[in-house]
Amino acid sequence: MAASGVASLALGLLLILGLPGMALWALGLMLGINFLTSGLMFLALSRNA
Repeated sequence: MAASGVASLALGLLLILGLPGMALWALGLMLGINFLTSGLMFLALSRNA
């Protein structure tokens, strides 16, 4: 959960600073990283249950 928050925060700051030029691919990248980190979190939780 923390990794997802950190990744979202870092990519959000990149968008605010305008590094990717507010391109559509940046939003897709943010969504993809969010899905990846959420999936890893759910896998880790299921292994501990």
